[in-house]
Amino acid sequence: MNNQAIADQTKLLMSRDWLKATKAFQTKDVYAVYKPFYNSPYNLVALEYFAKWIHPELFNDLNPEQTFEEMNKQLGDHDVKGIFGISNFEVMAKQS
Repeated sequence: MNNQAIADQTKLLMSRDWLKATKAFQTKDVYAVYKPFYNSPYNLVALEYFAKWIHPELFNDLNPEQTFEEMNKQLGDHDVKGIFGISNFEVMAKQS
């Protein structure tokens, strides 16, 4: 998915009334991770993103992008590049 597609989907999600009513929306704690991270060995990468977002001061040294790239290189023998975890509010700010 390219940057514009991510921005478009983020804007659609963030416009939903049910999301706007949540505390996470009000405190700007709405994030997204690459869907294949669910129910796979890549859960580790998703957990690293969540740890950094929830407790950035404790997990400053985690690098989920690097973990994902290393897992693919070592276990799958191929390179990956892209956007795999984002702050939805940062995406929205870039569109303003």
